[in-house]
Amino acid sequence: MRRDPLKYRAEIDGLRAVAVVPVILFHAGFEAFGGGYVGVDVFFVISGYLITTIILAELNEGRFSLMNFYERRARRILPALFFVALCCLPVAWLVLFPTDLKDFAQSLIAVATFSSNFLFWSEAGYFDTAAEIKPLLHTWSLAVEEQYYIIFPVFLMLAWRWGKRRITQILIGVFLFSLALAQWAAYQEPEAGFFLLPARAWELLAGAFVAFYVDRRGAVDVAPGLANILSALGLAGIGFAIFAYDHSTPFPSLYAVVPVLGVVAVIMFAQPGTLVHRLLAFRPVVGVGLVSYSAYLWHQPILAFYGHAVGRNAPLWHTALMLLATALLSVFSYYVIETPTRRRTVFGTRMKIGGFAVAGSLALIGVGLMGTLSNGNMFRYPQPVVDMFARADAYGLSTWEAKNASRLQDFDQDAATKLLLIGDSNSADLQNALAAVIDKDVSVVSAQVGATCGNLFVPPEDFAAFIERSRFKLCGAKHNDLMADKTYALIEEADIVILATAWSEWEVGLMRDSLDRLTEEYGDKFWVFGTKSVRFSRAEILEQCLSDCMGWTTSPVKSTTKINDSLAEIMGDRFIDPLSLMCSEGECTGFISPGEVLVYDGFHFTPDGSVWFGERMRDAGLIDRMGLGS
Repeated sequence: MRRDPLKYRAEIDGLRAVAVVPVILFHAGFEAFGGGYVGVDVFFVISGYLITTIILAELNEGRFSLMNFYERRARRILPALFFVALCCLPVAWLVLFPTDLKDFAQSLIAVATFSSNFLFWSEAGYFDTAAEIKPLLHTWSLAVEEQYYIIFPVFLMLAWRWGKRRITQILIGVFLFSLALAQWAAYQEPEAGFFLLPARAWELLAGAFVAFYVDRRGAVDVAPGLANILSALGLAGIGFAIFAYDHSTPFPSLYAVVPVLGVVAVIMFAQPGTLVHRLLAFRPVVGVGLVSYSAYLWHQPILAFYGHAVGRNAPLWHTALMLLATALLSVFSYYVIETPTRRRTVFGTRMKIGGFAVAGSLALIGVGLMGTLSNGNMFRYPQPVVDMFARADAYGLSTWEAKNASRLQDFDQDAATKLLLIGDSNSADLQNALAAVIDKDVSVVSAQVGATCGNLFVPPEDFAAFIERSRFKLCGAKHNDLMADKTYALIEEADIVILATAWSEWEVGLMRDSLDRLTEEYGDKFWVFGTKSVRFSRAEILEQCLSDCMGWTTSPVKSTTKINDSLAEIMGDRFIDPLSLMCSEGECTGFISPGEVLVYDGFHFTPDGSVWFGERMRDAGLIDRMGLGS
């Protein structure tokens, strides 16, 4: 059976539905769709096939024009994209706090310049919690496609005189290089591999190769029974990836070959009469496919703004309402925005769509620059407080600076006292605080144990079951100095050892056994520094700072108080309770000056906060009691 490659194929619109629904459900938090992100890969293959089909047909007839090509892309992509971005602006203004609004502003610039994938690659991984609530995170895939279509049609046009065989050979080489790069990057540079074109180009080229095959030989003509089997295997491959993969699957690597080949098989073998064709061409499925672009655009902002306004753990009925809103807005965008602009009912000439593209891009860039240059303040909140939130990354670096510099170093043999701090960022905070007040004749060395990895001296099998699977990598030798012989030599040599971690309840349960083992082996030199999580709300802080920042106070997280009480029972006088210094009668210090909080995220000290806390330790007599006084 031979088909016109340019003839409308309803089953491909149905395949778009297979792509978009899992992506939306994945982002909505449905665990069954752990691999729903492969829907983007399905879109890439479909796009590679359809666009290449059109380009080849026009090149064959000698009428291909880059201007016509980019006009079609502009009509297809920009109106709905700009409309969604425009609708996001007032919501972002109302919902986002300055640091998040600054991030959103930067993403507007990236959307307008089709560089979102570079922006989100530089900020966080796709599966990171911080990325989940970025309203325009999903535009990274549009950026990848548009970067591809800046290069690909120009290449075809320039290389056309070489012949299709030569062009295909070159593209096969690019395909193999891109696939090999994707496999390497999935393990060595996973964020770059996920977001950037070089590791994604092979997926678009997979669709392009189908177009080249059809252009040369016509649609694949196989027996109906074989077509049924192959198309069904293709759809099953896509389904397998959607339901079997999750955030821990290295991607896009060779794992991505499964859904990509699945799409190729469906495009090639889902002939009329096959079961897969009947399923995908079913009118409701096609209807979802037709609005799939708008649905893709709408779903992430809706879910992300909800996460900012309410929280990420939405009850099922809230999620259902968000999905309903996505569906309704998608239908609206398709009929009111997409269809008129593509049919030239709106922006009927190239000049008009070009003017719209330029004006819309400049508008997004302008608003983005305003939000970026004002650190997301947009003139609503006191600038010192906005600047304080903007320093969060710098605060994070300063937390670790001293700890990293002293990690597993040798003690100064001339020092009167040798102090070893073992733990995670809580020990880094303590080290910074002590640096402000301890005697200069104290030699301080640190050892690292990742949070919730077990800062314990008991057999690892006693607590391995408590460590979350997602943290196994962070609990390996690179982040866990309890696996290094040097650590135990330092414990032997130290005069004082302080264990400081964001303690969990299961660690407390094993602390007594751990302490007994340590004192039996190394003597009575061990102290424990408690955990210090407090309630931290940027919304409350900003609201309070409209009048007086110093009026904002906070309170301990209940589980933190319970953990510290248990540690105090075990350690007695050798326990340091940070909350007792930060809080009084359940009310904890918030600001230590009008432009500086004590903790910048509810746990970690700011640089000035470290000094403040160190002075409180000294004033409470703890420094002298440990023998570290000046």
